Amino acid sequence: MVDRAIISAFAKATMETCAEMCNTTVTPRRAVTDQELEPGDGVHALIGMEGAITGAISLSMPAGVACGAVSRMVGMDFTEVDSDVADGVQELVNIVIGRAKKHLEECRLNFQFGLPKTLVGHQFPTSETQGYRNLPLRFAADWGEFLVYLTWKKVEG
Repeated sequence: MVDRAIISAFAKATMETCAEMCNTTVTPRRAVTDQELEPGDGVHALIGMEGAITGAISLSMPAGVACGAVSRMVGMDFTEVDSDVADGVQELVNIVIGRAKKHLEECRLNFQFGLPKTLVGHQFPTSETQGYRNLPLRFAADWGEFLVYLTWKKVEG
């Protein structure tokens, strides 16, 4: 039940954020290969969360996808990753986690989240640590495919 609520909240928050901020529909997509589940090269924005659930969410976009998403978001053309594109992806993950928090509060799963961190380059998937679940959620948009990577555990208490 908790896992389903978490997955649903983050998937819904991602779709809502892209619809509102990037004026596009994104759809969840089932990965076909293991490589499609790896963050790989690109722009990666990560936020930690702590409370009834603890862990992290990352939004990972290949460079071209990040440029497309941020171009749509701000109404300017970006053709290569720069600090504006990195900031834009960071803002998107911030909005996604804020929306997911709102959805999860309806299930009485309250948590706080920190400030986003962004890196540009190659990101490796993390292996599951005892008690934590890892789940990559793949999405497709008209500007390309991207990954929302969730790592969480429910804190008993």
